[in-house]
Formats: sequence, structure tokens, C-alpha cells
Amino acid sequence: MAYLIDQRRSPRITCDLPVEYTVRGGPSRTGAGRMTNIGTGGGLVTTKGAIPSAGADLGLRFRLPISDRAVQVAATVRWTAPGRAGVAFVSLNPQAQEEIWKYHARVTAGRPEREVRQRKPPGRRSYRHELWGKVLDAWRRFLRKLNDIRADPE
Repeated sequence: MAYLIDQRRSPRITCDLPVEYTVRGGPSRTGAGRMTNIGTGGGLVTTKGAIPSAGADLGLRFRLPISDRAVQVAATVRWTAPGRAGVAFVSLNPQAQEEIWKYHARVTAGRPEREVRQRKPPGRRSYRHELWGKVLDAWRRFLRKLNDIRADPE
């Protein structure tokens, strides 16, 4: 059984933002939905309509509550499930990235740090997630030692 490890490069926060999307690179299709979490690396789009397939290139347009400016970003669908899709932002201009960080700071202000951190999977998966991290750390130590041995000419 495969267990997923959170490989996000930026933290996500819960939100509820209207989003419009356009599927690119084929028959042009548009849709609307909600963005239910967001970070500078991507977000979660939910919709009642058809979900674009994994690997599809999208153009997203949404507004953050802290500004009147619409954020437009190119994204790629990384995974899908009924009614939702995880998207990774492909091109995010510095102004949009800063607005997302400001929104993140505003939403998380005053929340205890333990609530802001990314959640681990619940229950038994949490233990397995932790164990997998330990296994990866052990492999990294092994590979460092192996590289040190190879680098030493003696």
C-alpha cells in the first residue's frame, strides 16, 4: 500500500475563494468553482462541474480578500478526485506571490503555531508517515557516508 508524503514547497491555508479556470492546450473549456486551500505553490480547486484530468494545463483567475486585483496564474493539475483537483502554480508573478503571502499572514495571525503547521495524516498513517521520514533520514546519512568514503583516496 502506498502512502503519500506531503511534498509541498509552501504551506497551505484554508480559504473559500471563487475561482474561474480555463483548460489550455486542446479544446478550450472554461469552468468555475471554489479554491478551498491556497499557498504560493498551488491550491485545491473544487467544482460541481467536470474536473480537468491530471496533467492538464489551466489558467486560473481568483481574487484574494486583501486586494481588489484579480490574480491570474498558469497551473497544472497534479491530481484529481471526484469534485476536486490539486493544482500546482506554474508561473506566479512576484506581486501575486506577495499577495498570497500577505493573505497567509493575515489568516494565520494570532493562531497558535501548532494550528498553522501543516497537518500530518490522522491515525495510523501519522505513525507510518513519521516512520517513513526516519527511513529517508537513515538513507541520507548512509549516502553521505558513502560519498565521504568515495571522496577519501586512502
